[in-house]
Amino acid sequence: MKNKKSDKNSIIALIIILLFLVLSLLSFVILNHDDTNARYRDRFIKFDEGWTLVTNKGETEPVLPVRVTTAYKESVSLKTTLPSTIPEDTALATRNFHQILEAKIDGEVIFAYPNSGWNRLGNIISDEWLLIDILPEYAGKELEISFYNSSVFLFSAFIGDFYYGDANSVVQHIRSITSLGFGMGINMCVIGIILLIISFIYRKHTAQAQNTAMGAALLFFGMWLTNRAKMPHFSTESSAPYFISLMALLLVAPCIFTYSHHRADEHKRISLMGAQACIVADSVLLVSSIFIPYSVEILAMASYFMSCVALVWNGYLLFSGSYGTASHIHNKKEILLDKTEFYSNMLFPVATILEVLLYHNMLWTDASIFFRTGALLYTWVYMGFVLWRTFMVVQDRTLVTQRLQESQLELMMGQIQPHFIFNTLSSIRTLVMVDPPVAYDMIYNFSNYLRANVDNVTNLEGIPFASEVSHIKSYVNIENVRFGDRLNMIFDIQTDSFIVPPLSIQPLVENAIKHGIFQRPSGGTVWLRSYEDEKYNIVEVEDTGMGFSQEDASRIFAIHMNNDDTPGMTSNKVMLAAMEDVMKHTSLLDKDGNPIVLTKPTVKVNLSGNGSEEHKSTGLLNIFLRLREMGHAQAEIYSKEGEGTKIRVLFPKEDI
Repeated sequence: MKNKKSDKNSIIALIIILLFLVLSLLSFVILNHDDTNARYRDRFIKFDEGWTLVTNKGETEPVLPVRVTTAYKESVSLKTTLPSTIPEDTALATRNFHQILEAKIDGEVIFAYPNSGWNRLGNIISDEWLLIDILPEYAGKELEISFYNSSVFLFSAFIGDFYYGDANSVVQHIRSITSLGFGMGINMCVIGIILLIISFIYRKHTAQAQNTAMGAALLFFGMWLTNRAKMPHFSTESSAPYFISLMALLLVAPCIFTYSHHRADEHKRISLMGAQACIVADSVLLVSSIFIPYSVEILAMASYFMSCVALVWNGYLLFSGSYGTASHIHNKKEILLDKTEFYSNMLFPVATILEVLLYHNMLWTDASIFFRTGALLYTWVYMGFVLWRTFMVVQDRTLVTQRLQESQLELMMGQIQPHFIFNTLSSIRTLVMVDPPVAYDMIYNFSNYLRANVDNVTNLEGIPFASEVSHIKSYVNIENVRFGDRLNMIFDIQTDSFIVPPLSIQPLVENAIKHGIFQRPSGGTVWLRSYEDEKYNIVEVEDTGMGFSQEDASRIFAIHMNNDDTPGMTSNKVMLAAMEDVMKHTSLLDKDGNPIVLTKPTVKVNLSGNGSEEHKSTGLLNIFLRLREMGHAQAEIYSKEGEGTKIRVLFPKEDI
């Protein structure tokens, strides 16, 4: 059957996801396993001594790395005398931090960044590991490296470490010291992609908007971290990768606010406003950075700040769900997961503050080390929770499928009741003697009615609405013979080619006839309509019956919650979600036109099918569950006591 096939595909998808995780871990280990230094330790040196720092204040002998504050278009220079002997394939490497750089030998430019081949976008200048070729003929000459401030603000020109020696050895060394950040970025990208895959696969079964938002946030942040590491051979002479990574970083905060919006039961509006405000701020910052010459470090710091605010807000919502008044609606395991996510979430802002302090005091040469670590820890915690909850979803899909089959069987058995069969057969027996043609038609309708019920017991794939209408007509024809003029059935079918769950509309018609029309001595009218708009195929069942009384409404529509400790979905929680959807679009009025206030019985819903009174009251719940789970449909109910009821069922035209 379709649902079993879907469950099998879900399990296969989970196995693929786990393999992705294993490969991600292996790549992380491999990237950090580099014996370059052991093999080439004598072929390069850390070249941080013997330099002279030249600023507008004079000359000093710096201790590298060093930070020098400069004004717009101001420059600082480092000078040194190269060794008297320079082997072939020698290079000097340094990390440039968003600065215009020139290297000169005896006043002649031998290297420039950005150069004519670098595809620069506006005023955005990337930070790169730069490799300056040192030719043998440069031996004993003066090397001058100038750093120009391209920002309209005071700029902290950071000058990092220098590495000098065999070009290949220097590159391999840079790979070894950048592999940690690169590996972290790759891991976050992989996990972000996995979350997006999970949200796509299970979007039909559970609300996945929050996983989509968090998956995007982790993917974007991972993209930025990967570019930020500047692993040799992974960066190019183009601004495109850097611009994309910068855009990704700017989108992290809106995605986190969006995650909070979809996850929180309250404060949704504030979370959405936060996402919108971040997008506006990001747009202003990004556009201005293209036309106004200022350091893109400002963009990074602004993104850090907005992400920090988003995470603090998300932490507050997690705290409210774990410790606040909202915690009583969650079971113990869900609260434990929320608490763990809260503590790991708060690593982000703490790491951000620590990172800013260290960077400001020049104790760290490359920002985001602590931020990366905090982000990675939270990423793995969050990923673990998603995998656990996804496993529970896969497991509970079996329970839901079983529940759908049980409800289908219960509906069939509820319709083929002994008294209905006996009364129908008794009517046929009488008609055989007094009106054989009518008896013939009744036998035909009765056989069609029974066949449709039996054929649809195990059908979870849906049937054309035309088949459901045919089934309804067979039932109505039988009741018309039995009750005559008391039943007036009107069909207004404008479309019937769409798919509906079997035994989903017919029970609504039967309920309208038995519990609506036949409760009136004079009978009444039932309408079955179908029509369509741009988004939905719509079915309406309306009657002029008794409507819902306070007692009936409270018994049928009140939401029962099974208070257990099972995480994820259970068949009760699926039923609860179906009823919550219905109640959002339900208008119940008493005979005076006042809204009916539903009571909430404390008894648990009995889903065992044992025929108890609690179980008998779940007939409509079963129908709504089937409409939600099999047809992805919405149900709307309008009823006024003493006047009648109308139920609208909206089947989406596009699969969701």
